[in-house]
Amino acid sequence: MNQNNTLTTWMIRGVSLGVLFFCSMGSAHALALSYEQTVSVEGQEILSKVSLKDDQFRIESDAAGTNSVVISNSEGMYSIMPSENMAMKLPSDPSISQELRKNAENYLEFLEAQGAVQKGSEELGAYSCDIYEFAQPGSGSLTRVWVWKDHNFPVRVESEGTSIRMRNVKFNETLASNLFEVPAGLEIIDLQGIDLNALNQ
Repeated sequence: MNQNNTLTTWMIRGVSLGVLFFCSMGSAHALALSYEQTVSVEGQEILSKVSLKDDQFRIESDAAGTNSVVISNSEGMYSIMPSENMAMKLPSDPSISQELRKNAENYLEFLEAQGAVQKGSEELGAYSCDIYEFAQPGSGSLTRVWVWKDHNFPVRVESEGTSIRMRNVKFNETLASNLFEVPAGLEIIDLQGIDLNALNQ
């Protein structure tokens, strides 16, 4: 498996937690949110700044000294490489928002649907959390989630050697619209016909 593609996949899966939470709020509860995210997998780390607004998101990341940006907006999802002045338009990944688009009202309902069991509570830095465990749909791998009680928002996830942690979570952020736009002048390579899973072979 290509390690760089694995890191990118987990980075996007990490932001999907925020996207799923966003979707769960429903359009009547639209808000803006930002947080810092660390994804650790296979001995490597990606440090990211995540911004979410309505159905859009932006991930600015640094992995192994390489800076990149992933943007999802109404036109699709793009992986931008600023140093190369180019962007790739990626195939849509339904796993990012599929589960909680099914009329869920909050993240706790998502956990309930997965058969999650509360395993206790813990203070995780500034966040007072309840801890839940559940088996991932499909793979069956055991996943443990720390949910910030104040907002029912996941701030830590542990699953099969992979760790995702969120810090500096800020709700109701003022986020400029151009954060979610692909900068003009970039060469765009369209990869929509490619299977995302095949990229990780």
